[in-house]
Amino acid sequence: MEETTAEENERSVAAPIIFTIDFNICTSYLAKEKDLAKIQELHSKEVKSSYDSYLKGLTISKGRCYLEEHGVL
Repeated sequence: MEETTAEENERSVAAPIIFTIDFNICTSYLAKEKDLAKIQELHSKEVKSSYDSYLKGLTISKGRCYLEEHGVL
């Protein structure tokens, strides 16, 4: 009977510690997930900006080729 009481005491002491550790892990995970989302958003913006620049350059090149083809330049 004493062993059962000792085990119950250990469990009751360990439960809050386990909860605290679990809470800290979850908090850390959520913070890292938020950082990852920011990094992915920045990367997406960089890719879009790069693509937009490429399209502008391509449009200018096509326009110049058209003008040269028709003797304007």
